[in-house]
Amino acid sequence: MRLFFTLLFFIPLVSEARSLTWSQAVALAGQNSMEYQAALLNYKSIEEAETSGISGFLPKISASASGTQGTAPGISSTQTYAAQLSLSQNLFSGLSDINTYFLKKINTRQALATLNSVRSKLSQELKQAYAEVFYIQDYKKLVADILKRRMENKRNVQLQYDVGRENKGSLLLSQSYVESADFDVLKTTHDEDVATENLKRVLGLSSDEAISISDNIAKDELKKETPDFNSIANQHPDVLSAQYDEAASLYNLKITRSGFLPSLDLTGSYGYSGLTFFPDQDRWSVGLTLSIPLFDGLRTVSSYRSADAKFESNKYLTKSSHLKTGLFVKQSYYNYVEAIQKEKISEGFSRAAVLRAEVSRSKYKNGFLTFEQWDIVETDLIARQKEMLSSEKDRIIKQSLWEQAQGIGVFQ
Repeated sequence: MRLFFTLLFFIPLVSEARSLTWSQAVALAGQNSMEYQAALLNYKSIEEAETSGISGFLPKISASASGTQGTAPGISSTQTYAAQLSLSQNLFSGLSDINTYFLKKINTRQALATLNSVRSKLSQELKQAYAEVFYIQDYKKLVADILKRRMENKRNVQLQYDVGRENKGSLLLSQSYVESADFDVLKTTHDEDVATENLKRVLGLSSDEAISISDNIAKDELKKETPDFNSIANQHPDVLSAQYDEAASLYNLKITRSGFLPSLDLTGSYGYSGLTFFPDQDRWSVGLTLSIPLFDGLRTVSSYRSADAKFESNKYLTKSSHLKTGLFVKQSYYNYVEAIQKEKISEGFSRAAVLRAEVSRSKYKNGFLTFEQWDIVETDLIARQKEMLSSEKDRIIKQSLWEQAQGIGVFQ
């Protein structure tokens, strides 16, 4: 009786909860996920900074104006004024400008790969959290039905025991089944609370807000042809990110190498100077400056060696990332295919178990089955019903992992 009052207590709470559909959950997660929003803003920031990569090819222009007052021997005071427009253009910088330009573009691509990785991860996490709550909601109904069934079975055994057709052990076992089912209800209530809190975390909702979900995630049709695992791995955000890391370290190495090469700059200026404001004496200058590095305290050598080691390190990391991702892609696909098949098998076993249980219960009441024979059928029914719900949840989770292995998801 304690269990039924507990269940009745939770009914009004569920009715007052905010009901969410799958599409609403997707929208909330995309809007409220701090990690996703941070990755999105980081991408926009780096994309905007890419424009600065062309600055090395453009001239630098500045304007200045000055006025001074002072004294000189034999003169009480002097006043001078000047106005000038200056221009400088780098003609050669050891190829650091072109490599800086490519480095900025690589940084943008890397930020996009990171954003896609966060999107895929969030999609997988959302699907799993959502599937857990939907599973618990159905499982909660199932364990309540199981408890009712166990209590009814216990009454049947009690009747058989009262007329001397059943032994004490069977009666005690039936009572233990009731207590076990009661415990499952209690545990499911706790599991539902934890699963719901986890979903609210993913959705970015307050822990004080009561929610429930009204529909399950739609089942996608799996293509019959086997996918190209290597091609999928090559386009995975984690592999692309590793490749961009390698490319960025190569451009950093080339930028560091430019420190050994001379630099050539063109400068020019035009302005006015004089003792009155506005000065009327014009002046101009044009010049070429060639700078040749000779010794900087081994700073350039040390930086070059460090950049070279970083580049070699990233080459290994790229290969490692491709190998691990390739395995993850293949394994995720096979797990998903198996989960789909397992769900179909579980549904078949569950239907068969329901029919067998109906027949065996009638036979036990009429004395055509022993308790042991009937108990095997009843226990199998409960196990098959639990397995059916579990296989459906497992299929959704394996589907989400397969999508993550492809670097895709609900956020595109």
